[in-house]
Amino acid sequence: MLKKLLIAFVIGLFILPAASFAAKKAAPHKAKADAKDSEYDPYGNTCKANGKCTFTRKATLPGNIPVEIQIVSLGSYKADVEKVFDYAINDVTRVATLLNDDDPSSDVSKVNANAGVGFVQVSPEFIQILGAAKKCFQWTNGAFDITSTPDIGNFNNIKIKEPMVYVKKPKMKISFKNIVHGYIADLLIKALYNANLNDASAEVGPVIRTIGTSVTGNWRTQIDDAGAGYAKRGMTIDISNISVATVTAGVNAPAVDPRWGSPALPYAKSVAIFSRDAAIGEALASAVFILGPDKGIPLINSLQTIKGIVIDNKGNFIKSSGL
Repeated sequence: MLKKLLIAFVIGLFILPAASFAAKKAAPHKAKADAKDSEYDPYGNTCKANGKCTFTRKATLPGNIPVEIQIVSLGSYKADVEKVFDYAINDVTRVATLLNDDDPSSDVSKVNANAGVGFVQVSPEFIQILGAAKKCFQWTNGAFDITSTPDIGNFNNIKIKEPMVYVKKPKMKISFKNIVHGYIADLLIKALYNANLNDASAEVGPVIRTIGTSVTGNWRTQIDDAGAGYAKRGMTIDISNISVATVTAGVNAPAVDPRWGSPALPYAKSVAIFSRDAAIGEALASAVFILGPDKGIPLINSLQTIKGIVIDNKGNFIKSSGL
């Protein structure tokens, strides 16, 4: 029962059900991925004590990270849901502070300040997100990299002895800006799941992570060609129990190819990656944008449980296997 919401916030890992990737054509829509809940009533006029309602909380985290959480629950549990919102937002605010390279007191800034000097003790969350970043660096042969100074070094110059981290080259710097949104979305959904909530959505910047269903059925997302003009094309895809991360040219796409330190070539308009792990999805979306459809789609197809769409410069929707 939701009266016991606060018992199990901070324990346990969980395994979400397998993803559903059913797709169909959709009417034109705005150029981003959005969780849909067409019966959501922002004024609460249709929310009954014994009926399912959608509760929403918005916040801005350190690093100017926008967050929107939706929880589906019975109307009578509103007070308990508000407590869950408070806990979840407070926890990810703490994590976002640790991972914010604009904050001189953050773990990231301390590691950067000691580049070429020695090891720095960091938080468990830093080690966790660093592990996800390492996987994506290796899978993409460097097309994703948390190094913000590619002319000095790359992920291979980072040494990890948990809970210590050392950037080996002087003046080399790292940043989690192309993976932190997904990581925070994962943390939010984990907190809600551990609070015995089974239906929720967490939108963090360009990433959406869901569990269960909305009040109208599966959570859905819209993928559009942002620059198609009047004859806009799009797809609607079920995203219940998975995440979607989007990268769009001129919005949040990487400007530099981390492999060479040169300007990123314009191979695509946008990329959407669907995965169970939102941090992995966001990092891969950045890498696939760098690689373009010719190399990016084969990469996606080589990774189990990952799906993706690349919209090329001609507006073609190039889909991975299974979509």
